[in-house]
Amino acid sequence: MCPCALLGVSLSFYEQVLGRTFTCTHGEASGFFYFPGISSCEASQATSINPHKESPMKFDVKDFQSRFPEMKPFIGSDYERAKEKGCALLVIGESHYLPKGSTKHLNLDWYSLDDTRLDEDEKEYIYTSKLIKDDISKRDFQREHSIWKNGYQQINNAGPKLPNYIDCFKYTIFYNFYLRPANKGNSIKELRTHDDDVISNEYFDWMVKTYSPTGILFFSRFAYDNCWAKNDLHIPVVATPHPGCRWWNRKSGKYGGRYGRDIIEDVMKGMNWNWVHQCH
Repeated sequence: MCPCALLGVSLSFYEQVLGRTFTCTHGEASGFFYFPGISSCEASQATSINPHKESPMKFDVKDFQSRFPEMKPFIGSDYERAKEKGCALLVIGESHYLPKGSTKHLNLDWYSLDDTRLDEDEKEYIYTSKLIKDDISKRDFQREHSIWKNGYQQINNAGPKLPNYIDCFKYTIFYNFYLRPANKGNSIKELRTHDDDVISNEYFDWMVKTYSPTGILFFSRFAYDNCWAKNDLHIPVVATPHPGCRWWNRKSGKYGGRYGRDIIEDVMKGMNWNWVHQCH
C-alpha cells in the first residue's frame, strides 16, 4: 500500500484546496510523501514552518468564504470611519468550536467542505457576525461569550471610554485566527496541524491587506504565537490571555507585572478617540 494512504493523506485534497500539484515519492528510502518545499515531518506532524519563508501553500480566501459564509468576520458599522481617524482595531480570537458529537471538523477535509454539510446547530456555532450581533441587540453578552464581554469592556476602558462598552464593536473587526473549529470545551491545539497554520496565516495576510487596521489585538496567545507576520507589520500587534481565563485578572511577570487585561493598552497607544464622543 502507498505510504500516503497509510498516513491518511489525500494528495487530491491538497491539490484541490491549496492550489498546488504534489507528488507521491514512496520510494524504498523515504517511505513518505513529498510536498515540494516541505519536509515529510512538517507535512505529517503538527509543526510550524519557518515564518520567515514564504508559505509554499496557497489558500483561496474568497472560495472558502463562499462555502462558509458564516465564518466571515464581524465588521463594525463604523469601522471605515475609525480607520480614517487612525483607530481601526482588528480583534482576533483563537477558533470557533462545534457542538459535542460533531465530527466534520476532525480532519483536514474540513477545508474542502461547505456549509451544506452542517446542520443548523453547527452553523450557529460558527456564525461569527450573528453571534456578536445577537448579543449586541440585547445590550449584553452571554456568559459563554466572555471573550467579547470582558475583552471589549477593557478595549473601552483603554480607549474610547464610552458609556456602554458594546458601542465599541462598531469601530472594530473580529474574526477567529484558526478557520477549523475546535471540539467544544477544548482548544484548537488538540486538532491543529501544520496545514491549519498555513491556511490561517494566508487568511490573516488577506485580512490585514483587505482591511488595513491601525492595530491588531489577539485574545489568544496561541494564535499570536503562530501568526508569522506579526513582527513584520508597521502597526502595533499585541496578545492578551483569553479574557475568560484567570490570567486576565491576575498580575504576572510575563506581562511586566501587569494584569493580563492591561496589555490592551499597548495596542491603543497613539489612538486619539476624542472624535468618537461626538457620535454619542
